Amino acid sequence: MGDLLVYLVALAAPLAFTFLAWRLKRGYDARTGRWRWPWLVAGNLCVLLALLGAMFVLAESYYRYWYDTTDNFVVAWTSRRWEQRHFRVNERANELAAETIGKFLDEHIDGPCPLAK
Repeated sequence: MGDLLVYLVALAAPLAFTFLAWRLKRGYDARTGRWRWPWLVAGNLCVLLALLGAMFVLAESYYRYWYDTTDNFVVAWTSRRWEQRHFRVNERANELAAETIGKFLDEHIDGPCPLAK
């Protein structure tokens, strides 16, 4: 739930900064035809943060929903999600491995092996 909340906040941040930049347009002085510099700096900062936030949301969405691979140590969230999507336990393979080990031990050890069926 915490991961989803961070994603939703990151999704809302560019919208909030865009709205704030739109509201800061009142820093334009119509009498002189110039921008008042504190309003101009704040508006430019809001536009910059909105663009950076949009780039972050695009990158996060790509890695969250489309990127599908694994790494060597299964550390990343994408690797864990890959394992949940694509990895299935094969019960028959476990039975075959136990039979094979049991037969091998029977051939090399005197007496029956508890693993062999």
